[in-house]
Amino acid sequence: MPRQATLSIELLETVYTVIRNGGSAAEAEDDLEISQPSMSKRLSHLANAGRVVRHPWIRREGQTWLLTAEGDRVWPIVRRIVENYRQLHRFAGKSDPGRQTLRFACGQLAVETLVKDALRRFTKKTDEVRVWVSTMRAAQRIEGVAMGELDLAQVTDRHDEILRAARRPLHIEDLEVARMALICHPRAACAEQFGDIPDRPLRRVDALAGLPLIVPEADSDVRVVLDGQIDQSKKRDEIRFELEIGGWATIFKYAEARLGVGLVSETALPPKHSLIVRYLDEKVCPPSVSKLICRKVPDTDDELDLTEAGKAWREILLDVAASRKRDAAS
Repeated sequence: MPRQATLSIELLETVYTVIRNGGSAAEAEDDLEISQPSMSKRLSHLANAGRVVRHPWIRREGQTWLLTAEGDRVWPIVRRIVENYRQLHRFAGKSDPGRQTLRFACGQLAVETLVKDALRRFTKKTDEVRVWVSTMRAAQRIEGVAMGELDLAQVTDRHDEILRAARRPLHIEDLEVARMALICHPRAACAEQFGDIPDRPLRRVDALAGLPLIVPEADSDVRVVLDGQIDQSKKRDEIRFELEIGGWATIFKYAEARLGVGLVSETALPPKHSLIVRYLDEKVCPPSVSKLICRKVPDTDDELDLTEAGKAWREILLDVAASRKRDAAS
């Protein structure tokens, strides 16, 4: 008599591997070392309501398998079970079902600074876990964490924007809080005028009059506040934006090339540079806040849905951020 199909670890590993491979059953077959008929049989148990799953977890769109609403709901639990199972194999001395991969996404500036330092520390600590890093767009980072495709991510969106994009509760914590700064090359055409600005937090935007400013795009949080201050300034007609471009690192490079006075987060300033720096009061320009996000374990208030490796990576990121803050203050 044939054995009744159940929700086994093999089925959980199947849906986990297919989704991790971008919905490709063929690539999942190679990873799991099973035949195409075996893969099809497993997927049929998960794609149809029956004795194994009450509601389908996956659906096919062309050649790609996608999670259904029910699959999306159970995905964080499936992921945790499979990764813990693989970790148990390692601890028990069984054959290694695959090197554990920790998935993390961040912005371009973070990957060039904080994340690079954190990776150095993490790889010295363990060689059993590979950290996969991507600089995907912010919306994709939030959705990736919410959907379980990413373990953690760094974002600069506001708390309410993150929750609205995720459409589910997430753990959100500050990673880096950085002042906003104006920067200018000492040999730029406007360097003399810029150097006359007092070396203390700038409380009025009037001092920006006549300077060729390089600023972020108009829809950024920083610009919303700054533009409001400029609108109230008596010298608003004399304050001009030379360039409106994205990315703190890009603005830094333009200012370094003597193309104007850049407005950047202090995290964009390397430990050694030759630019003149003037910080802005937070009422004129709010600090740039980088946040770390991950999922919570279902039905808990604050338990993080992370493997031990994920927890270690989070601690290293927070520690590196704290070290950078101390270095900047010294």
